Order: sequence, then C-alpha cells, then structure tokens
Amino acid sequence: MYDIALQCYRSAAASYRSAVAREEDVLTLSNLGDVLVQSGTCLYGVARALRNADPDLAAAAIGSQMAAEVAAAPSEWAAAREVEAQSDFMAGMSSYEAACSMCDSSQGDDLPGLLCNWGSALRSLAGCLQVRKHCRVPLAASTAVAASPPLSLLGPRCKTWPPGTSGVPTGSRGFFRPGRSRAAV
Repeated sequence: MYDIALQCYRSAAASYRSAVAREEDVLTLSNLGDVLVQSGTCLYGVARALRNADPDLAAAAIGSQMAAEVAAAPSEWAAAREVEAQSDFMAGMSSYEAACSMCDSSQGDDLPGLLCNWGSALRSLAGCLQVRKHCRVPLAASTAVAASPPLSLLGPRCKTWPPGTSGVPTGSRGFFRPGRSRAAV
C-alpha cells in the first residue's frame, strides 16, 4: 500500500512544483512542503518496517517490488528509501522557508497556519530521526542547520526581542515584557 500512497504524494508534489514554476505563492509553497513531508514520513515508515521485519519476509517483500536481477538486500533498500526521505524532508523545509519569506498577513496569507504546518513537519522529522539512530544516513547534522530559519522570516516584529527577554510567548496575550509581572501580561 505504501507504493500507492507514495505515487499519490509524488503526483501531488509534481503538480505543486509545476504551479510554483508558473508563479510562486505562499499557499502552493506551503502545500508543497506538506506533501513532501508526508512523502518523507511515508518513506521512513517503510524503511523502519523493513528493518524491523523478519529478514526472509523483508527480502520477499522487496523481491515482489523489484525485478530479480536488481533486487537489493533489505538493508540497502531501506537505506535508499531513507536517502529519498531525507531529500523530501529537506525540500519540504526549503518550501516552508520560501513560503514564510513571501508571507504577508496584510494580504490574507495565513502565517500562523504556515508556522503550525512547519512545526508539525519538524515534529515528523524528529520522530523519524528518533527511530533511526542505528541507520547510516547522517540526517541529523544536515537538518539542524537547515531546519532552524532565521527569525527574520517571521516578520519585522520578530526580528529582534526586547533586551532581557527570550521572545518566548507566555500565553495568548503576547510576549513577556521585562519589568512587568507575568500576571500583567
């Protein structure tokens, strides 16, 4: 079933890329990021399932997916899917970054929704990294830099924080301000 899901994700990604090639817009870039993260998550899930499966069953499953002359060992096949997943995740993060850089709430763009989707994508990536400690692909090092965009992407209000604050929200009423109690915020 994963192959059908992956075909759907690949088809959707191709459609979004085609639309972005004609004209970049926040919603299309965000949707492209979403579908690439789903694809990456799917690929990691399949690789994990294959690594956890009985070796004979894993080899049989791979053999049914590939011609006998090009069938790879299950661990090689899983590693190749992880490389594909890494590529999808990195492209998804780049898509979210591009969408954030173009986002303009005064034009009706949904920055909170975009940031929520990006955060969910990072959580999905973290989940994949957590279960692949034993794998060969060094994704964590490349992701740490790429997945931490500058605050300037969040707009002029978030470029700098007042001195003495961390910029951490304290609730729905805004950011903690020095010299004021948390109750007053």
